[in-house]
Amino acid sequence: MASLDLNLLFAGWLEVQAAELTKKGLKLGFAYSKAHDKVKSHPDPIENGKQLRQISCVGQKTFEFLCGKLKKHCQEEGVDFPEGFSSFLEEREGGKRAHEIDDETTKKKPKRRSLWVPKRRSGSWAILIALHKNNGSQKGLRKEDIIASASEYCDSSFTANPAARDFYSAWDGVKTLLNRELVECVGRAPKLYILTETGVAMARVIMQQENIHSSPAPTVDLSFDNGVRVTPDLTQLFFEPSSSPLRRKAHDTAKKVFDGVPYDIWNPEDFEVAVLFDTREMRSQGERDFFQKRVANHNISCDVRALSVGDILWIARNKHTKKEAVLNYVCERKRIDDLAMSIKDGRFVEQKNRLQKSALNNVYYVVEEGGLCDMDRILEMKNAIQTAISMVITVSNLYFERFRKSDDIVDWVVAMTNILKNRYAKTRLLVLRPLSVENQAEYSEILQDFRKNFEKRPTKYECVHTFPTYQAVLSKSDMMTVKEMFILMLMLVRGISLEKAVVIQAHFQTPRRLIEYYQENATLAEEDKKLLLFKLFEDQVGNKKIGKAPLTAVYETWGRE
Repeated sequence: MASLDLNLLFAGWLEVQAAELTKKGLKLGFAYSKAHDKVKSHPDPIENGKQLRQISCVGQKTFEFLCGKLKKHCQEEGVDFPEGFSSFLEEREGGKRAHEIDDETTKKKPKRRSLWVPKRRSGSWAILIALHKNNGSQKGLRKEDIIASASEYCDSSFTANPAARDFYSAWDGVKTLLNRELVECVGRAPKLYILTETGVAMARVIMQQENIHSSPAPTVDLSFDNGVRVTPDLTQLFFEPSSSPLRRKAHDTAKKVFDGVPYDIWNPEDFEVAVLFDTREMRSQGERDFFQKRVANHNISCDVRALSVGDILWIARNKHTKKEAVLNYVCERKRIDDLAMSIKDGRFVEQKNRLQKSALNNVYYVVEEGGLCDMDRILEMKNAIQTAISMVITVSNLYFERFRKSDDIVDWVVAMTNILKNRYAKTRLLVLRPLSVENQAEYSEILQDFRKNFEKRPTKYECVHTFPTYQAVLSKSDMMTVKEMFILMLMLVRGISLEKAVVIQAHFQTPRRLIEYYQENATLAEEDKKLLLFKLFEDQVGNKKIGKAPLTAVYETWGRE
């Protein structure tokens, strides 16, 4: 099979498919375009299905599309189908979706309509209506856009209320729609939800029965401006001398798209400042909503959410569209004994790093010294706590605050919010709406790029991401790289801190390489294999030095057959 250059073939088919989907105005074309870039730049020859599946941006549907194209190509050219793909093809051909393999245009053949029908005015029922009403079978919709349209058709709330121990919402109905293949989800951040052919048919029947009419298709894409005007001074932002490389990027001021990233403009009168508390941010088990209630009593808009990063987050909420954007202020709150414990188990460093990855300019670390604290633990780790606090201030460049009791923290949050209300009464927001964000590094790069080009101007702008993008990208697992996942896996071994895990990961890169290392030394005696990593890292010093016991545990997990 040396005559088949699979890298070249796959890249070519993806490029053509991406172009066709883009011409039709389908955002799925962007996903195929990203897959094309990753396959084209893949450094190694693709020899089997497993290698293809491991390439970033090549999902299940993209993989099946490429398998189908490869099978047809082999048949037309009279060559044998690569053995490395045979098992994957047989799995699909033996299943209920075998028709997808031979489908040249990736259009699915009509399927039998499911007998299942969602309950009237349930979450699933309302989501189907919202997607069909807003042309969700073409370009797809984000979660927040679906909820904004579906709320009027549902008897339940689309927002969970953990403070009242209500952890489920009408949005959970989307899981049923995905399982029954009435809706598809594409992209990573933000995720887009698209009606399948079966979903369109069901939604159409529901809307006919309820006499609900679809919204007319707009002649101009208004998703970029939310009806907010573009001010004249914004059109002058990039008329700079050619010597400034930062000003050469494409900027469509009419559609509000800079360097391929769409954005919205929110004027001060268009939004309000609000505070979000993490669902785990409570004073005690009996006062789970203590902070929310106390802050709300000061005429401040606040809510409780499961935050991806931070315990307290300040956001801007659009008064017209109800959409939310993350302001440049976030806070991590710790009780002094919890700080001591987080230092001991490694959470302190991990949380601090995630706060810095948020790319927010103002990160506060707040410590409550009073209350029901474990004094023995505090005294035992007094030096470690002082060192950690010093690192927060000097090395990590975070703001540090100490308070005696919870009431003092409430007063501080109220004071901060009032200050921000005054500040943002004179500030316009550029709310970024990237079509897709692959990882946390790209999330930060896009934001920094906008800041360089928009914020250093006489006109006062602040560039921010939407709250859904913040949540999706900074979650602990959804956007995690292989490197980050490997480090967390290593930290599960008792005795391996973040610093030690980084040492191991830097050497082996991936879990697979660590396993291969043990396999390469499979002829050694059992005791010698246990000491392999210890001898490999015995020159490490300080907090990077790793003892025999944890490295033996690594062998038991990754090396023993």
